[in-house]
Amino acid sequence: MKRTLVIIILIVIVIVSVIVGFIIDRNMRVDEARRHNSQLERYLDREILGTELASLINRVMDHNRRNNVERDSEGRFINNGTNSIRIDIEMITIEDTFSMEWIYDRGTTGFVHAFITIPFRSVEVEYHPETGKISRIVFLQLED
Repeated sequence: MKRTLVIIILIVIVIVSVIVGFIIDRNMRVDEARRHNSQLERYLDREILGTELASLINRVMDHNRRNNVERDSEGRFINNGTNSIRIDIEMITIEDTFSMEWIYDRGTTGFVHAFITIPFRSVEVEYHPETGKISRIVFLQLED
C-alpha cells in the first residue's frame, strides 16, 4: 500500500514538473519575442525619414548575419521560420519594391543621400508563426 502511494506521488510530481517546465519555457519564448519585437515595433505606424530607415536596414542586416540566416541565389535572406527579418521598401518615385539587401549591397550611404528627408511609413508587418517574432516589414515611400 505504501509503495503504491509513493509511486502515485512520484508520478504526480513528474507530471507537475513537466507542466511547470513547459509553462516556464513558453513564458521565456514569449518574453524573448516581446523584447525582439519591441526594437522593431517602434517603427510601425509612424513616419520615419530615409536616414532612420537606412539605420534600421543596417541593424537588420547585422541581425540576420549574426543569426546565420541563409541567403538565396539572389542574395536575399531566406525566411527561416524563427528569427530572420526582411525589410522591403516600396518606392513611389520609381514604382518598384526594393529589398533591404539590394539597398545594402549598393550602399546605404547612397540611399541616405537620395532619401535623407523623404518620409516612409510601415504599411505591412508579418510575424513568424512559430516564435511570434517579426519576420517582415514593408515600408512605403510617402512622397518624392
